[in-house]
Amino acid sequence: MLDVAGATTSSSIILDSVAIGYGSARLPLAPISLRIDFGERIAIVGYNGVGKSTLLRTLTRDLVPVDGDVAVGRDLLFGNLAQEHEGLPRDQTPRTYLAQLSGVDPFDAGVRLIQYGLTRQQVDKPIGQLNPGARARALLASFSLRKVNTLVLDEPTNHLDAEGIREVIATLKDYEGTVVAVSHSRDFLSAVQFSRVLLLSQNGLSEVESIDDFMATTAETARDVVALGLASR
Repeated sequence: MLDVAGATTSSSIILDSVAIGYGSARLPLAPISLRIDFGERIAIVGYNGVGKSTLLRTLTRDLVPVDGDVAVGRDLLFGNLAQEHEGLPRDQTPRTYLAQLSGVDPFDAGVRLIQYGLTRQQVDKPIGQLNPGARARALLASFSLRKVNTLVLDEPTNHLDAEGIREVIATLKDYEGTVVAVSHSRDFLSAVQFSRVLLLSQNGLSEVESIDDFMATTAETARDVVALGLASR
């Protein structure tokens, strides 16, 4: 289980009348106001291309809002399970990567990786030669050593095998920190049991009572389901 020791309940993320976009180019969305308190699990859904990933990058302050304010609790430490795992050094082994990243002994790094589901062979294999599921598990192991207390997940099940998806879901079920996820996977959204599901549209953010009800009332045809990015996987 990922360790969130030291996190406080006052570690919140607050968006106040935020307009999202790139530089001065604002996306055609109503201003967004949102408060995420520590320990909440928030899922963000919406049509493809509406700006879900941009919203994620804005609330982590990787992007500056076009307008409005973003406040992030000083105790928050983000871990971003990027869709393409682009931050992982492909020429290093998971053991070396974790040892250098966290300052732990290489033996202890290997033990942690095995705890997160890597085989002994994968622990000492170049990251670039690992399958996506193993890379995801290596990232989750690194988050545990860094004491990450806020997970940001942008389409976390994309490019993962079934085993990798199960590992991500199992980790999130035990996770005590904050989770903010963008996902197209109905199965993932149901399995993780998010405390709130928010729909991003041109009207801004609105709360969805349940994924099943949302699918039944909004996706009238199979074509709508694909456009919404909420297909079962």
